[in-house]
Amino acid sequence: MELINQSRQPSRQSSWLITGAAMLASSLITLAVQRVIRQYVQRPKQAPRRIGGAIRLRSDMYERYTQLHDLIWPEVLRRLRESNIRNFSIYHHRETSTLFSHFEWIGAWKYPHLTQKQLDQQFQADMNAIAADEASREWWALCEPCQEPFADTWPTGERPPSQQNPNSPIHGDWWAPLTCVAFAGHWPTEYSCEMRDPEFITQNSYGQTSTRANPPEPLLMQAKIVDQ
Repeated sequence: MELINQSRQPSRQSSWLITGAAMLASSLITLAVQRVIRQYVQRPKQAPRRIGGAIRLRSDMYERYTQLHDLIWPEVLRRLRESNIRNFSIYHHRETSTLFSHFEWIGAWKYPHLTQKQLDQQFQADMNAIAADEASREWWALCEPCQEPFADTWPTGERPPSQQNPNSPIHGDWWAPLTCVAFAGHWPTEYSCEMRDPEFITQNSYGQTSTRANPPEPLLMQAKIVDQ
């Protein structure tokens, strides 16, 4: 009997060793998986690319411009979203009749493994998709007569964006690019799925809006370039 008990003892020790080794291996695997998740899945998203622009608004076109923008066409909003644009906003400075635009591009979130050069190419591809979109071009054609681009970014005599070849890059910058000189941090990492902000305050004095099916009457384009 004593011999039987002695023969069983090493077997129990081996079982404990195997169990302990398995638990250790499981713990190490769990730690490795958690590290990968923290590094690649749960890592903080980088700040979106922020784009600012400026253009003059013809002083007699404020009401028409707000008629177009108090209820932006859903077709235009969808194209912006598909081109990875979020938080597109336009501000108006009355004294100088200048419009300032701002939007955020989240292409780096969608394509996290692209190099900076590849991201630049993707950004341009997204902008080209807007320029080739039929609804967006119709929208531009209505907005352009309200605006006066700056001379240093838009060549004199150049046709406005809506009249250029949709399959070629636009010549010049209709909206003059702005340089970001300060950013306070705390950038967004998520955006609402809603296309419209219910708290947005409409600006048209007559409560007028438009749709693609019922746009404002088209205006003749007046080629005027603003000298800075």
